[in-house]
Amino acid sequence: YYNNNQKHTIRHFISVDQNSLWYVAGLIPTLKDVVIVPDLSHLFNPHQPCECKKKIGIEKLGESCSQAPTKSDKIRQKFFDCYCNTTYPANIHIETLQKSIEEGWIIYLDDDNILSENDSLYQMLNSIQNENEMILWSTKLGRVTPMKKNFGKNFVVRGDIDASGFMFHSKHLNLTSWGTTRCGDYRTAQSLSKKLKMKWIDRILVEANPARERLGGLGLKRDRAWDYPLKVTGVVLGYETDNRGHWIQEMVNRYASAEYSNLIESVIVVWNNLDFPPPEFQSSDPSSTKIIVLRPQLNSLNNRWTDTLEYIKTEAVFVFDDDVMVSPEGLSCLINHWSNQPNRLVGPFVRVEKYTNSEYIYIIDELYDKKQYSMLLPRLMVLHRHFLSIYSKNMNYLFRQYVDKQSAHCDDITLNAMVSNITRSPPLRVLLPRMSITDFYFNCLIEKRKSGLATQQNRVQKRKECLQWIIDGYTKNPLIQTDEIGICDD
Repeated sequence: YYNNNQKHTIRHFISVDQNSLWYVAGLIPTLKDVVIVPDLSHLFNPHQPCECKKKIGIEKLGESCSQAPTKSDKIRQKFFDCYCNTTYPANIHIETLQKSIEEGWIIYLDDDNILSENDSLYQMLNSIQNENEMILWSTKLGRVTPMKKNFGKNFVVRGDIDASGFMFHSKHLNLTSWGTTRCGDYRTAQSLSKKLKMKWIDRILVEANPARERLGGLGLKRDRAWDYPLKVTGVVLGYETDNRGHWIQEMVNRYASAEYSNLIESVIVVWNNLDFPPPEFQSSDPSSTKIIVLRPQLNSLNNRWTDTLEYIKTEAVFVFDDDVMVSPEGLSCLINHWSNQPNRLVGPFVRVEKYTNSEYIYIIDELYDKKQYSMLLPRLMVLHRHFLSIYSKNMNYLFRQYVDKQSAHCDDITLNAMVSNITRSPPLRVLLPRMSITDFYFNCLIEKRKSGLATQQNRVQKRKECLQWIIDGYTKNPLIQTDEIGICDD
């Protein structure tokens, strides 16, 4: 920000690597202030902080590795001792950009930051009295930073400062300390605060873009509006070759295409038909998205939870049925909500149980209105891979046996009960954007061609029996009802 005869001129300096140049080329009239740096994404490991948590014994099921502990300041700072020494090569973008700056006031903005108010810039610039000041304000990138107890202090607190939360004059660029490890924003802010007068603005002036709201991000290259820094592993269970064989073939091939390559790491097909081979699957982008076909020796719905774990390399698992497909925008929305609450099952299709006359009744209702629900169907579901491990290894084996014996094949109810019992949290129903779901089964109902487990006779009664048996397996009903609905940006 340059002061030109009392008028402020704003220049945007943008740093990209060669692979991302297309992203900014159409957004700005000239590339003269765009700096191209080498692509270092292959050097970045977003899971390094997990080792820090393991090292100090605070690893928590379903919690993001980068999420710092909050209960104890001592443990929190012990975490940062390790976290701030993990590699973060993306800092080269800032170091390189700073060499292009001639003179003026500097604000750092990440690619998913936006100014909170129309007058955010005015508030920042109007606070300047001299060039030896450091102007600070609050940001909202998940939570408000800094916390109230740290706001207004004459020093910055590690783990409670963000790069987009302060401004300084370029004459002090020699004080910045970004380096190649995490916490470069803290090191830079700390160095500046020791030499400059700190002036606080008591307002939130920068926040996360709504498309990435409540997420700090992992620093990976996912630049398009619907792209997301986390990838998932897709899991689908297949059996039928008549009406549904071409559905699963079409879905798997599309999920493994370049259209989804920024969202899906691999697709695992669990083919349960012991008598007939699966359709032929073809990835149009085999360099980035793999298709793995498993052929278990037993036809069991348990297989999608028990046989896939060793092939899953991502934290997030995307389970889908062979008759429904979600668009990239819809899948991105599900991943968004899951990343914010990874201890919950996340998806659009839900069910609920009702207790009446001393028994539980399974309600088959799509719940189009805002109603109570307690179970999420795996027609489309995102969950943490740890739950597959628990289902396979730690859950009472009698539940898995029952899934194979009972004709309603209630692996979904078993999973919901297990997760809610562990986390004491309900699933999360997400209302997906319009036209983001293709429901092959619904279309076939219209055409009077029915197939699949949902068409079996006495389905409601069988699901009721299954529900009652599973609940009776716990000391009290583990299912938790809620009417919470997550929404997407569109």
